[in-house]
Amino acid sequence: MGKDGLVIAGELWSPLKALHLLAGAVQATYLMADHQERVRELLALHERAQLDLVRQMAAAGVPAMMAMDNLDTAFHTPAYVEKFSASFYEQASAIAHAHDSAFFIHACGRQRANLRLIDSLGVDGLEGVAFPPLGDVELDEAFRMTSDRFLITGGISAFQTRELHSRQEVFSYVQGLLERLQPFAHRFVLASSCNTAIDAPWETLKHFRDAWQELGG
Repeated sequence: MGKDGLVIAGELWSPLKALHLLAGAVQATYLMADHQERVRELLALHERAQLDLVRQMAAAGVPAMMAMDNLDTAFHTPAYVEKFSASFYEQASAIAHAHDSAFFIHACGRQRANLRLIDSLGVDGLEGVAFPPLGDVELDEAFRMTSDRFLITGGISAFQTRELHSRQEVFSYVQGLLERLQPFAHRFVLASSCNTAIDAPWETLKHFRDAWQELGG
């Protein structure tokens, strides 16, 4: 975006997320349990097509891309990820890195059980890691569970955007968060964790912007 920042290209879906979107969580679960080999064949088609798209994006010079998977372990259990999506994540990351691009996964929801697995696949990081009560892992713990190259974005949930109104409240929250995450500052980006409250005041969002600009440097 000119000199103002970078938009991550979220044009990708993992095989498991594609099945989730097409069949719904319940039917997808039955399909994987009752027709696993057939599901593997169908998802392999999706994986090949998505990896081809990753190659095209990387070759075109896209500096950062993301699978919009909502990697919540309520559906994306470690066992499911290993069976149906790990290959895609690993290959997509390798293709991106060969072209000096970065590969992320949209997180949201509960992440604790998947953190080490996702890190081991070469993924550059997770976007929107939710912390309690929306998620199940505190951000500083998530950093301790992953390698020193693994990036995490988050820190602002619907609760903060709804409950913090004044500039002082927002700045105090961000200051405390940055102090707690200071050992991991080189791989943390302050951003929305999972979602923003639908009734969040615009002024509150601007306060978060100002706090990051003034305190995050």
